[in-house]
Amino acid sequence: MVVMQIFQRIEYWAKEAGIKVDVNNTKVSRIDLPKNAYCNYPYGLYAPLITQINTRNALTVNYSDSYIRQGNSVHQACFYVKDAHKNLYRLETRLLN
Repeated sequence: MVVMQIFQRIEYWAKEAGIKVDVNNTKVSRIDLPKNAYCNYPYGLYAPLITQINTRNALTVNYSDSYIRQGNSVHQACFYVKDAHKNLYRLETRLLN
């Protein structure tokens, strides 16, 4: 019952944005679980920790000096600078289908 209410709410929000979607006949391709954090140290001290996540067949990609993605076809972890002036960083866990 709760799941149906969530689906109805998603359809309502999409409709308000001008998007027609039938949530019952869609496929979830990715779920993101983000977390923002104000940190005391520069990005370069935290980024190596992301590469230590033990994921089988993982590929690490550095897009710039402020964005790193590491993972495989099922799970990814992304770490990047959200606001450099405030030392605000974001860590996202992505579950892929």
